[in-house]
Amino acid sequence: MERLDELKGRDIGEILKRVGTILISNVGGAVGPLYGIAFMKAGSIVEGKTRVELGDLVKMFEAAEQGIVEMGKASLGEKTMLDAIHPAVQAIRKAAEQSTPLIDAFEMSVKAAEEGLKSTADMISKRGRSSYLGERSRGHQDVGAASTCIILRSALDSLKSGGPSLVLSG
Repeated sequence: MERLDELKGRDIGEILKRVGTILISNVGGAVGPLYGIAFMKAGSIVEGKTRVELGDLVKMFEAAEQGIVEMGKASLGEKTMLDAIHPAVQAIRKAAEQSTPLIDAFEMSVKAAEEGLKSTADMISKRGRSSYLGERSRGHQDVGAASTCIILRSALDSLKSGGPSLVLSG
């Protein structure tokens, strides 16, 4: 929060890249670099832009997912944040194909991520520290998928309450 002033007057791409850098350097474990790369990849899509259209948002979500896949080397069904991110990407892509208004599309992607999170409870963890639990990881939702849902839900709630929605179109 104390670094928010650094972001004033910057374009959306710069803001997202800066957030990514902050996450990488300040959040421990694997999650900091994974979210960091996601924000940086999303930022590269909207570099120089001060408005985000639905098509931009789709590309941002896709780039973020790709960055996480490349860095984390995870696959769907391994009980990771990817199990929440991938359904969110699919949902926002589908919403864009149907010309859904941006906020509604974002809401659809959050709901899809939340369904992805729920699905992780039936999985056996194959990545990260929880993989050491083996079968005992079944019955619990993945914390990376949960944090993904929290981030997406928080962004949506901020947009709905009039937060940075001034930079969104559609």
